[in-house]
Amino acid sequence: MSSVLVVGAGVIGLTAAVTLAEAGHDVTVRADRPPLETTSVVAGALWGPSFQEPMADTHAWTVHSLGVFQELATDPASGVRLIPSLSVSAVPGFDEIPPQARIIPDLRAVDPAAVPAGFTSAARATMPLVGLRPERPSVRVEAERLGSALVVHDYGHGGNGVSLSWGCAARVRELVEGGGPHRLRGRPSTPGSGR
Repeated sequence: MSSVLVVGAGVIGLTAAVTLAEAGHDVTVRADRPPLETTSVVAGALWGPSFQEPMADTHAWTVHSLGVFQELATDPASGVRLIPSLSVSAVPGFDEIPPQARIIPDLRAVDPAAVPAGFTSAARATMPLVGLRPERPSVRVEAERLGSALVVHDYGHGGNGVSLSWGCAARVRELVEGGGPHRLRGRPSTPGSGR
């Protein structure tokens, strides 16, 4: 297999590095600071649907990541847990659940009488618990040749890095290996099934 340099040791860089290493690539990770000197060492994150462009890709990556997190949650040593959550909205008329949110495990509306004061709607769900990050209008995961080197760009995830991480890592592997989709870790979830 090939030698791969991953630049960045956040959730996106590290999931890409793990995915490539598991596939047999010789992976080196470089970052401006070691992980123990970053905010990420103490930051938690909650998986959730992505509403970023390119919509079809970010949806597929989010579904893939959910499957990996659900599998990781079966191992207490992974640090991933499935937790009950309550999401509230103050947006009037927000009665229709967007397609991106329909993949949320156990998603169910809260009785209007039980919605907390100041909000117009609420929903309960079971979410993977795994910071805020810079966000761009579109996630970029694509390959570019620079001389004899293949550069794979994987950035712009904003606060959705955890939700998109394993799915984007799968796409990075596809681009590095020049082939089609690969089943990596876990099993992709079936939208709406909670698995």
